Amino acid sequence: MNSSDLFYCLYMEASKNCFACVSMMRNEYCILNKQYTKEEYEELVLWIVEHMKTTGEWDEFFPMKISLFGYNKCSAQMYSPMTKEEVTAKGLKWDY
Repeated sequence: MNSSDLFYCLYMEASKNCFACVSMMRNEYCILNKQYTKEEYEELVLWIVEHMKTTGEWDEFFPMKISLFGYNKCSAQMYSPMTKEEVTAKGLKWDY
């Protein structure tokens, strides 16, 4: 929605240069929904990305265990279908 240069963000509109933000409109240079100067943002994001690369988190999806939705109610079910038993055996949520 008219946004650019977003990393690990969801539901952003008319925003740019944001990292790990959710549900923001017309913002820039934000990390975890907190605004920074351009210089602070660039320095912090560089540090965060390097840290994530060393821990193996970079370029990975958010862990399914922290999802607010049951596996059967999210789009993952369309691409990688699992039964309720398979989902609960992995310790994931299942909505009724």
